[in-house]
Amino acid sequence: MDDQSFFLRRCQARNTIVKQPLRAAIPHCSLPNLGHASTKNCINLIWCVFLLVTAAVNISAQEIANLTVPDQTQVLVSESLRYRMLTGSLEVGRVTVNIVNESHDEFVHIVESVTGLIERTTTLLIKKDSILSSNSSYTIMSKASLTQEIQLQYESNTVSGTVVQPERSGGARKVNATFFSKTEDYYIVPYFLRSCVLQKNRVIKFPVYEALRNRVELARGWVVKLEEVEVPVGKFACYRLEGFTGNLRWILFFDKQFPHRLIKQQFPALYLQTELIEVTPNT
Repeated sequence: MDDQSFFLRRCQARNTIVKQPLRAAIPHCSLPNLGHASTKNCINLIWCVFLLVTAAVNISAQEIANLTVPDQTQVLVSESLRYRMLTGSLEVGRVTVNIVNESHDEFVHIVESVTGLIERTTTLLIKKDSILSSNSSYTIMSKASLTQEIQLQYESNTVSGTVVQPERSGGARKVNATFFSKTEDYYIVPYFLRSCVLQKNRVIKFPVYEALRNRVELARGWVVKLEEVEVPVGKFACYRLEGFTGNLRWILFFDKQFPHRLIKQQFPALYLQTELIEVTPNT
């Protein structure tokens, strides 16, 4: 089956996915009102899904052929981006992404901060080589009584570091893995996709390492069409990129114009989306 057929079949099946109520997608959650404090754990679980833009497809040696590499790493310009996170019309959080990309530095420095019903900080150091490779990922996720810390160091086809979780989730463990192809870090995915040349019907795929589950998956996205998108900061002609995380469909909208910012993203089955609300150049 070719990649376009793969996505067509998944999209044809989406009605059985997106029509599931949130309580069906996330068991044991009470959802009388998503703004109510009792739903905090549900939003925390949603955010875990929200971050992972990979397809739950077991990667094989055959699929390694023709993997995508970024075409224009210079699109990660120095700036601060602010997003609002919504479920329906209700705002449930804010996301700030601060990017520093200076010409004399061989790395792009990115700090993501999430506030609202959850708190999370992620620091990424991305090497500006020909394939925009992950160099290090230091992540702290604080969600109610659940605190997770990840510190990774990538070099060529290997990754090493530590993952710290509560004992009930497996506790602390060392990471020391070797990949059979260049593999990106789970948190670099939106920046990797932003740095690819997007055009209608293009399929983007590459392996991704997810440290919490200690597994490599194949990230897949399909550029469906150009679409006008309106968010609080303005109207944009965007490339609509669709893909899957397991059975969960996601939709990303990247500005057609340089520097191809992520304008909006949607998760129909979870009734969740983020929208760009402010852009501030870093000087």
